[in-house]
Amino acid sequence: RASYHAGWPTLGGVPGRLTLDYATVQQPGGQFQIKAFAENHNRRSMTTLIPPDYAAWLAELKATIRTARLKAGLAVNRELVLLYWRIGQEILERQSAQGWGAKVIDQLARDLRAEFPDMRGFSRTNLLYMRAFASAWPEEAIVHQLGGQIPWRHNCVIIDQGKDRPTREWYIRKT
Repeated sequence: RASYHAGWPTLGGVPGRLTLDYATVQQPGGQFQIKAFAENHNRRSMTTLIPPDYAAWLAELKATIRTARLKAGLAVNRELVLLYWRIGQEILERQSAQGWGAKVIDQLARDLRAEFPDMRGFSRTNLLYMRAFASAWPEEAIVHQLGGQIPWRHNCVIIDQGKDRPTREWYIRKT
């Protein structure tokens, strides 16, 4: 497929362009046929085609898109933090019931990274943060209310910095 462009005058003397696209097509029996397609590109200013309220509508649309993106990001963050809390709870429960040690956490990190190679967050260190997060917030309702409202890394910093529950809650509310 190829194109040929030719400049030519259009209505009102506004320059335009004619595009001729052509393709060679093989027909049954081995014969070839050239198919051509012509298209007129008028170079008139697009502003004459745009309604007067377009700029306001576009600004509104951009704001709506930004809001939706923010809401989607927050929803993803809430789900990720809740997932990490649940993994931390499972680790705590199994360590308590079965006496898991550090070797099991190491193996779990390797297995999760092998199963989900495109996902970050399953390092040994992060699994230990998940356990600490679940220990710091034993009630799931608190995770929904507070912990899920801020990014995971902020939760990790707050776990490191805030040694008691009231201090951690204060930091989360200020974040």
